[in-house]
Amino acid sequence: MIRYCFLLLTLFLFSCSSNKRVKDYSSKSIEEKKERTQKVIEKENKRSKEELILIDFNEHFIFKEHHAGFVLFDLEKKKTILEQDGNKLFTPASNIKLFTLYTALKFLDAKESLIQYKETDEALYFKGTGHPAFLHPYLPKESQAFDFLNASRKNIYYCADHFDDEVFNPGWAIDDAPFYYQTDKSAFPMFGNISWLSRAKGQMNFKIVPPTLKKHLKKTKEELSYPLRSFDDNTILLSDSLRIDKDWSMDIPFKSSDQLITAFLNDTLNRKVDYGCINDMHDRIPDYPTDALYKMMMQKSDNHIAEQLLLMCSAKQFDTLNTSRIIQYALDSLMSEIPDQPRWVDGSGLSRYNLASPQSLVWVLEKIRRRLGTNLIERYFEEIYLDEAKTVTVFAKTGSLSNNFCLSGYLKSKSGKLFAFSIMNNHFVGSRKELYKEVKKFLLKIVDQY
Repeated sequence: MIRYCFLLLTLFLFSCSSNKRVKDYSSKSIEEKKERTQKVIEKENKRSKEELILIDFNEHFIFKEHHAGFVLFDLEKKKTILEQDGNKLFTPASNIKLFTLYTALKFLDAKESLIQYKETDEALYFKGTGHPAFLHPYLPKESQAFDFLNASRKNIYYCADHFDDEVFNPGWAIDDAPFYYQTDKSAFPMFGNISWLSRAKGQMNFKIVPPTLKKHLKKTKEELSYPLRSFDDNTILLSDSLRIDKDWSMDIPFKSSDQLITAFLNDTLNRKVDYGCINDMHDRIPDYPTDALYKMMMQKSDNHIAEQLLLMCSAKQFDTLNTSRIIQYALDSLMSEIPDQPRWVDGSGLSRYNLASPQSLVWVLEKIRRRLGTNLIERYFEEIYLDEAKTVTVFAKTGSLSNNFCLSGYLKSKSGKLFAFSIMNNHFVGSRKELYKEVKKFLLKIVDQY
């Protein structure tokens, strides 16, 4: 009996002790859970604005549907503030013009000559430097080269034996050849290598400038919605079915050749000009401001000027005109420390072979700003309004090809901080207008929060 009572007492005490331990453990578990929950809440509340902005970028209904990358760089601290896939390569389109601008700023002077020449007792020999301004319809008429050639009473010979390149770059589309935005490269562009075709309302005949090309206008019974230039030559087809009910004009690039250039010179100088070369054509007339070229390339996104600027750099460095050679030299000498090695094949960004990362574009933006300063940045880069009230702006370069849109440049936050940024979008299939609108909203948020 005593043993039985002792056993009951032992079981009772053990039970009480166990209940106390369970109760204690359960209470501790609840407290720990509360503590963990509180820490999660505090962590959420302590998320940096950088984390929140990137979450917004990654979960945005537009950016999540295609390949997108972004970098925000503090120009004063020289530090990357935001980055999402910043080291990945994208098709940059016209953002490649940032590389072209940086290279031109390094190689070219404030004024550059349109020609190099050598005079003998009886003749004047000259060649082009790649400069695109000679009689260009949309550039200031400031060149002394025309007056210099026109004033000479010697026999004039034009030479282009230093053009060691193709008129098209790799990755350019054949379908775009007849249009202004894909103009041929050449050693000595005249009229910007474009013709101006026009017809007045109520008139039947077309007018073309330069008039030397009039003989290339051909009527066709083929139904065309606009005049179409042949890919192989300067024939421009005019459809009988073409109806124009108002004053109309169109820029059409022509295919430059030594024969065509001498024909143009004969007409414009009103004298005989032949083709001929001589050694040591090194004399220059440094008369045309490169400032006008940079502004038109960056603000109007002029592809031809971009291509010719690289040829000008090549002429300055090698005395030959070759795009790929100057690009490789620039990559090796000017951009050896660029974060992500780009694939850079042309000056304009027309080629789909071009590849660059947001990080590399921000790198070159920082170099450009260091060289130019804020005032010239605002002169060369397009001013883009982020809000409908047009009170918030960025100075940036757009880049567009079908299914690709990029924007890289400079923004100033509400607190006055200056940033370089690059946002790149590839392979989207929706509306470019809608994407551009959301890019602006995203950048406006950054302006507000910094």
